[in-house]
Amino acid sequence: YNQPLAHPLGASVREIIAQLRYQPTPKLYLNAQLMMYKQGTDVNGRNYGSNIFLSYNTRARNDNLFVGSERAGNCTFIDIHAAYEILENMFIDASATQRNYKLDGGAAQNVFFFNLGVRANLARRSILL
Repeated sequence: YNQPLAHPLGASVREIIAQLRYQPTPKLYLNAQLMMYKQGTDVNGRNYGSNIFLSYNTRARNDNLFVGSERAGNCTFIDIHAAYEILENMFIDASATQRNYKLDGGAAQNVFFFNLGVRANLARRSILL
């Protein structure tokens, strides 16, 4: 597809991802995911590595760069999911997701949403970010 193979958040990123799965009964499935990352963002049109579609030849500098040396963004992403198997291969799914993002010197961006659904004969897909 002629796209670069890189981390979706770019070069200046540090992240932690954790997942917890628990099945208290044969038909109840619980899953929790946590992702926290710190990302250095591009400032004043200078390329510090957060945009994977920019050429590495336009980078601001080669030395003394570390995560957050430019304007840093901090994000926390939490997803809690529960599924109950009502019939064989038929599930009722419920999940709650919260994302908090704050750029240094900027206002916080907080998002929360709740999902409820019925799933039949399909595997649940979870894509972080």
